[in-house]
Amino acid sequence: MLRHAAHGAEADPTERATARAAYSRCRRAAGSSTPGARARLGRLDTVDVRWSSRARRWRLEVPWGDVPRLTVPARTSHAEVRRLLAENERWIVEQQERQIPRLGLENCAISESEARRGAREIISSLAEEEAARIGVTFGRIRIGGQRTLWGSCSPRATLSFNWRLVLAPLAVLDYVVVHELCHLRVPNHSRRFWALVERHRPHWREQREWLRIHGPELLAFAPLDAASRPTTKGSP
Repeated sequence: MLRHAAHGAEADPTERATARAAYSRCRRAAGSSTPGARARLGRLDTVDVRWSSRARRWRLEVPWGDVPRLTVPARTSHAEVRRLLAENERWIVEQQERQIPRLGLENCAISESEARRGAREIISSLAEEEAARIGVTFGRIRIGGQRTLWGSCSPRATLSFNWRLVLAPLAVLDYVVVHELCHLRVPNHSRRFWALVERHRPHWREQREWLRIHGPELLAFAPLDAASRPTTKGSP
């Protein structure tokens, strides 16, 4: 497997500038307004009820800005469905009230393919630059559309990142890259790991807090009408 040198030269300034230009293009597109490229960020009041032969328990989901979805076992009666919805009406409303768009993605004009290209360019540039500083090597960069993760590090040193990070502030994207690179030194979340992150990014808590607050909205962003990430509740 091709690996990058641990202590090689920093990324070429021209390559670094190109990567940051790609990031800037994606951020500008995220802030522009073009009809027909809207993210799915709205409030809907109906509930989508699905009877499933595979479901053993009921499951209630509230996707960001989408219709609440209740999945129940195939033999569940309509009366039972009405009871479940009545009992959980307040919970549904609470979840919807938390879904207040704050990132300006309502009229995002960027396509997923463009965002993926931009993410690969800037993340590859940052990873090469920071790997040398941290003293680690990585195998390859993978850009995916994970439903719940921002980044991961495999036993084979493959670093995977969510393409939606290109729509986050650069400091947040940078933190996720450094976080995963630090896992190449410490493959867990022990005190030793966080001390390593602190050494290279003293303000990492601010970026993690940004992801905690805005992450669900960003994960739900679907430029090509893809499914958003749901908030779920189920029977015990």
